[in-house]
Amino acid sequence: MTNPTPVPDRSTVPTGLLPARAAHPTPPPAGCLARARLAGSAATAACWLRDAAGASDPGTVAAALDALGALRTELRSLRPLLDKERVRWIRASTDAPARDLAAAHDLDQRLALLDGLDGAAAADPEARVLRTALARARYRGAPAAGADLLADLDDLAAGRIGLRDHAPLGDPALPASVLLPPLLQRRFRKLVRDTDPADTAAVHRRAAELRIVLALAATARVDELPGSAGGRPSSCAVDDAAAVLLERAAAVRNACVAAELADRLPPGPARDALAAMAATARPAAVREPLSALAALRDRLPVDTAGPAKRAAGGVLLRSGPDGPQALLVHRVRQGDWTLPKGTVAPGETDVEAAVREVREETGLRCRAGAELTGVRYRDRNRRAKQVRYWLMTPLAGAGRPDPSEVDGLRWVPLAEAGRWLPRERDRMVVAEVAREHGGTARPGRVA
Repeated sequence: MTNPTPVPDRSTVPTGLLPARAAHPTPPPAGCLARARLAGSAATAACWLRDAAGASDPGTVAAALDALGALRTELRSLRPLLDKERVRWIRASTDAPARDLAAAHDLDQRLALLDGLDGAAAADPEARVLRTALARARYRGAPAAGADLLADLDDLAAGRIGLRDHAPLGDPALPASVLLPPLLQRRFRKLVRDTDPADTAAVHRRAAELRIVLALAATARVDELPGSAGGRPSSCAVDDAAAVLLERAAAVRNACVAAELADRLPPGPARDALAAMAATARPAAVREPLSALAALRDRLPVDTAGPAKRAAGGVLLRSGPDGPQALLVHRVRQGDWTLPKGTVAPGETDVEAAVREVREETGLRCRAGAELTGVRYRDRNRRAKQVRYWLMTPLAGAGRPDPSEVDGLRWVPLAEAGRWLPRERDRMVVAEVAREHGGTARPGRVA
C-alpha cells in the first residue's frame, strides 16, 4: 500500500516560509470558455439525437429535446462572441429536429397528464377516447436528425467554431473578466426589461440564457477578482432567483397544457381535474419571481478594468431662417431623438467612424471640422463607453438612412436642439456648439 504524503508540522516551519495563498490565475479568454461550453453541449446533443432516432421512449425523446434545446439556448446567449453566420447556419439546421422533438414531447406530456388522472377522472370515457387519439398521433412517426446536423454538432464538439470579428461587446479574445460582465448585464436586461411576463415561453428561454452566462462567469470566478465583493459570489443570488423563475415558468407552461386538454373535453370529472391543474397558471406565478430577480441587478459584476467601447458621431449644422440648425435622428429601437453616432469598427479611426456613421444614419456626406468635447458613460450593458464628436458640414446626399435604425430626421434650431434630446450627455454636446455658434441653448425638453 502506498504511504500517504506526510503533512508538515506547521509549528516547526518558520513563519516567513509558510506557503502563500495561491494567486488567482489570469481569467481565460471569453471565446475559449464559450467554445468549451458549446463543445460539451454539442457532444451531449449529438449522443441523444442518435439515441432518439426512431425511439418511442418518452424519456429518450425528452432527454434529446433538453440537450438540443440547451445547445440552441447557448448558441443564442453566446452569439455576441461567436461567428454570426456560422451560428445562424447551425441554429437553422436544428430547427426541424427541434420542432419534431418538441411535437413528440408535447404529445408525451399530454399523455402523461391524462395517465396521471385518478378515480372518476381516470374512468371518464371521453378522456380515454382523447388519450387513444393522442397515442396514435404520437406513435405515427419518431423524430430523427439528419447527417448534416450531426456533422455540425461533431464540429462544435471538436471546438471548430469561429469567433466573431466585430463582437458588439468587444474582442472575444479578451479575458472573461472583461467580456462576461457586460454579457451578463445584456442577458439580464433582455429578461427583466424586454420580456413580457405573460409570454412564459420567452421568460423560460431568457432565464435559461442568463443562467448559461452566469455559469461561465462562475467558471472564470469573475466574482472573486480584485475589486469584487468577498464571501459568497454575488451572482449566485442572481442564479438562485433565475432558477426559481425558470421553475415557475415551466410550471405555468405545464398548467397551460392542462388547460388546452380541458378545452378538448366535454363537462365531466376529467375536465374538472384538468381545469384544477390549469388554475395554477396565474400571471403572478411568473411576475413575482421576475420582480424579485429585477431587484438584484446591482449584484451582478461590472467590468472596471477593460477598454471602453469606442463610438463616434457628429453635430451637423446648416443655416436656417433664424440662425444655425442642427440635425437630429430618431432611433427605431430606443424611440428617441439623438445625435448621429455609432461604434468604431476595427481598423477604423474615430473620425473616419464619425463620418461613416453620420452618412449611414442621415444619408448625408459631410466634412468633419473641429472636434467637440466627448462624453464617457456606461451603456445599457454597464460597459464603459466613450463617444467622440466632430462638428460637421453637410456636402451632399449619399442615399437614404437605414430604416431599421433611423426612422426620422429633423433639422431644429440649434438653440432649441437640447429640448429634443432626452439624455443629458447629448444636451451637453449641443450646448457647447450653441455657445460657439448660436447663442445659449434653451433648457427643458420638447414634450
